[in-house]
Amino acid sequence: MTNKPLSRRKLLAKFSLFGLGSAGIFSTSGCTVAEIRRGITTSHQLYKGNVSQAISAQVPGVGIPEFDGLVRQQLAKFIDTIADNWSDKKIATPRAYVKYSNHFKSRAIIDFSSGLIQVETIASQNSKAVLKQAIVQTLLTPEDPTQLDLFSAKTPSIGAKPFLLE
Repeated sequence: MTNKPLSRRKLLAKFSLFGLGSAGIFSTSGCTVAEIRRGITTSHQLYKGNVSQAISAQVPGVGIPEFDGLVRQQLAKFIDTIADNWSDKKIATPRAYVKYSNHFKSRAIIDFSSGLIQVETIASQNSKAVLKQAIVQTLLTPEDPTQLDLFSAKTPSIGAKPFLLE
């Protein structure tokens, strides 16, 4: 008995039936209406080119509208400031530490996955001294995360045990 190859129409019909059957299996783990609405809003913001609003919309709230709005507003302002200075908008993630300094003219990126440290500056005046200062700040960044403000260009406090020491 020889098997005939399926025509394109029959193959698509089989896949669509499989898709409908599997949709019933996976429907219990779907998104909520609020998550879908937030995703659509984010897509619309990205389409309009408003990256800072799109990212800040993804920040989960704590249930206090005034506080949630303030956090989202500060995050959007932070991303806009980065965009005004840098061509790429890098922010901290679970796998990478990103700290801006020198009025957002310098930044340090520590990639925990690869183990690489990158310190760079876009300062036009005294760039060598600014870069040296950024390197020293990066190497002496304290281990205690409460001593850091990732959403500003403030210099971390020096004196505590550096987290790059070990």
